[in-house]
Amino acid sequence: MGRRLYVFVDESGNHSRRDCYVVAGCWCLTDVTKSSAVLKPTKRKLASWLSSDGDGELKGERFDDETLAHVFSTLRKAITDDESIDQYDHPWDVRSPVAYTLYDSESDLGRSIAERHLGESGTGTTPQVIALASVIAPLFRLGERVNAPIRSYHVVLDDTTWERPRLTVSRMVENIDWMPHVQFATAKSHSTPGIQLADIAAFVRRQQLTAGAPGRASRDLNDLRL
Repeated sequence: MGRRLYVFVDESGNHSRRDCYVVAGCWCLTDVTKSSAVLKPTKRKLASWLSSDGDGELKGERFDDETLAHVFSTLRKAITDDESIDQYDHPWDVRSPVAYTLYDSESDLGRSIAERHLGESGTGTTPQVIALASVIAPLFRLGERVNAPIRSYHVVLDDTTWERPRLTVSRMVENIDWMPHVQFATAKSHSTPGIQLADIAAFVRRQQLTAGAPGRASRDLNDLRL
């Protein structure tokens, strides 16, 4: 019957103004069909441990450095009992049922490339398209690295910023005949735990690049990278 491979995507920073821009993909395997239910038990545990609002949305910018320092070690504990995801036979070498990919750039540089070489305006989405293509790149070559077949591939993005880049990348993927069929969708971050976990990773990576902290969270995140 096969399983579903999900990549949840979110960003930290702004690609259209002078900023450090980071995009993260949160990866997992699951038999669950609704993206809003995937990683929900993990999100609830993290919220209860790390946030004063146990039912609130997890966002990296809402945590202080001390809380962020513990976020990924806490994540490892939370996912152990999460029945919404497959705990074994992952197509990555990371010893975790949840893994991450990261893309980072300087917004001024990305915008200059888009404007000078592609003729795009400063408010265009090319930097997002490039970032999205980067964080989902392993998706196209992982299917043969598991014993149980992967039935479908899903990329789920925060709908407030990703609608146009989603359409662009999905059309490009469809036009490459050797790639597996990938379903691209946008969703509300407050109701999609995977997007929230991607947001935290993007924020931690951006903090690492801009402020050099928090060190423990950065090290733990690196241990979860594909």
